[in-house]
Amino acid sequence: FRGQVDCGGNACPTCENGKTCRRDSDCFSGLCDDDDDVCVDQPTRRPTAGPTRESCDNDERDGEETDRDCGGPDCSPCAEGKRCRADSDCRDALGCVDGTCEERGDPCDDDERNGDETDVDCGGELCDKCAEGKRCNRGDDCETNYCDKGYCARRQEPCDNDQRDGSETD
Repeated sequence: FRGQVDCGGNACPTCENGKTCRRDSDCFSGLCDDDDDVCVDQPTRRPTAGPTRESCDNDERDGEETDRDCGGPDCSPCAEGKRCRADSDCRDALGCVDGTCEERGDPCDDDERNGDETDVDCGGELCDKCAEGKRCNRGDDCETNYCDKGYCARRQEPCDNDQRDGSETD
């Protein structure tokens, strides 16, 4: 094994990009290039059932690539700033925003109701609780901890809700 001294394997820290590796777990990036046996940022090719597409390594934008030698169904995902059609054309930490691979923004601060948000930028597992009057699925979605008929509301005390309930006599 012609590896870097003191990295990779079972007992040593992981190796930096460009250092020799045997398997993905040897690399800090988690990717060991099978062809060159070195740690890399991204795979040089996506695994395919058939032969590797030569167009993914010819320094041109061709075939179904979204940018030069990346994106599309056959090539590796693209780096930040490269052209894309869908999130799958971009590396994992990136998303396709207006046709360009970019860092994904905070879904809880994008002025849209997305993910598991119950209203715009609030509710769900990831975002802050919603204010009174915002949509909710359960009390945990609300600042008031009370969801009434799909909206965050202030819980009325039984003695102040204009209804005879509980042990009230009137």
